[in-house]
Amino acid sequence: MLSLARSFLVRTKVNTRPIHTENERTLKSYGLKILTTPDPIEKVRLSNLALSDWKNKKITLNRSDHDPILPPLFPSRPPKPICVEPQNLPSQKTVLDSGVSVSVYMLHNLAHIELNAVDLAWDTLLRAHSHNDIPNEFFSDWIEVACDEGRHFSMISEQLQRLGAAYGDIMAHSNLWRIATDTAHDLKERICIIQLVQEARGLDSWHRLVCRFIFHSWININEY
Repeated sequence: MLSLARSFLVRTKVNTRPIHTENERTLKSYGLKILTTPDPIEKVRLSNLALSDWKNKKITLNRSDHDPILPPLFPSRPPKPICVEPQNLPSQKTVLDSGVSVSVYMLHNLAHIELNAVDLAWDTLLRAHSHNDIPNEFFSDWIEVACDEGRHFSMISEQLQRLGAAYGDIMAHSNLWRIATDTAHDLKERICIIQLVQEARGLDSWHRLVCRFIFHSWININEY
């Protein structure tokens, strides 16, 4: 599943401004930093930096670190968008009647999904850290997935800006993270439910969604 998802994606150049001292430079310290950082753009930057450091062997898993620190139950987020339970979310008609265009509405929803995916990748990485039987390739895949999701978030955010909007302008629902909390106790259950079911559904609808966006000129396919 991860290899299939990555086959659709390309890599980006990263900002290599350091954030750790040498004795802190571990995958766990990156993950905790990202999950406790509220700024989405900073989450993306740190994810890219982590990938660069991982590939250049500047950080390690440090499997001897048995510190029982777990990811936060909920990742840090900016003040907006306001997140509510799905049943309290304004309907699409209500949002569009308020003056929001269909393109902004759709792109904002996608941006919210992508930001959740960044945090979810790092949450999964940290929960896998204590499993000594998991190979390094698992962590390599997930760092790249976090960066891919971050790149998607950045591109969608840029498109929102071109349309005179920004991520946070529209209320969002909190249900995307509910599955993460429900599977926090079991890594296998997390992988089965989120990656093999939820992500697979996303891939199934990807072509149809991209075609719709291209038809309405909401995205430039050459960027993807």
